[in-house]
Order: sequence, then C-alpha cells, then structure tokens
Amino acid sequence: MKMMNKIGVKMMFSFSLLLLFGCKNVLRNDPSFSEERLDTSMVKNYPTESEEEKITINKVTIDQIDFYIEWCDNASAKTLQRMFPLEIMMDDLHNNEKYYYLPKPLPTEAQSPGKISKGDVMLFGKDCLVLFYEDLETNYAYTRLGKVIDPEGLDQISHQKKLNVLFTSEKID
Repeated sequence: MKMMNKIGVKMMFSFSLLLLFGCKNVLRNDPSFSEERLDTSMVKNYPTESEEEKITINKVTIDQIDFYIEWCDNASAKTLQRMFPLEIMMDDLHNNEKYYYLPKPLPTEAQSPGKISKGDVMLFGKDCLVLFYEDLETNYAYTRLGKVIDPEGLDQISHQKKLNVLFTSEKID
C-alpha cells in the first residue's frame, strides 16, 4: 500500500509539472496562432517603466503670463491634476507665497522641507495650495506637488496681492 501511495504522489507531481511547464509555449508554436486573434479587451494595460517615469509638465497662466510646472510623481500632485483645468484667485501671504484653499482635500505626504525655493508648489495641510515666489527656511510641514520650471519670471507677479491663476490640462512633452 505504501508503494501505491508513493507512485500516486510521484504521478501527481509529474502531472503538475507537465501542466506548469509543458504547455507554456503551445500556443506560440501552433502555426494557426495569431496575436491578432487574441481577445485582449479584458487585459489591463499597465504603464511600462518608461511611461511611469515620464515627467508631467503642465502650462499654468498667472495673470496672463505663461509658466510651466513640473509635477512630482505622488498621489497629491496626480489628484490635483485631475481637477484641471482649474482657475483660481490666489492671495498673498508673508510677501513670499501665494495660496488658495482647494474645494476638496488632497492626499498628503507632508514633511518639513527645511528650505523652500522660489517656484516650489506645495500643499499645506490637506487643502491649501501654495506657490512660493521667494526662497525661505521653514519648520512647517508641506507635501511637495511640483516646481515652476523657470521661477525667475515669478518676480513679475510677486508684488500683486491677488493673482488670477489658470492651471491648464495642456501637457507639455
């Protein structure tokens, strides 16, 4: 009886291996197989590594001056971009930043950056969008969203107390 059990176990093991590895390339070796004949409608297309690393840049118009923001690859920035196009009025605070309270909270990954640079776009708390137009040191915690690519142009808008800002859904390659 022990001998029969051993033979049965070996046969099951062999059969399992055949199923796992023996049928691996059957379709590809069949001359009638065609990639075009596959129904791929139920297959989810996941981004390739190069697509995941693709940098997202959007145009933003600040009081009729065009700037470009390179967005961070995080949930907060992606959620904000889904709100675009978004036209807002940003108020000045401390003569170094413009801010706006968003209608919906964003996911956060807040940390104290220590140093903030001109052009940084950040989230304070869950819903306060901040655009910095001066460099500064801080102990406050922010979630990084992105950065204005050429922040020197922000000098033109720094003196205004309120700014009309239009975040477009227009992506730049």
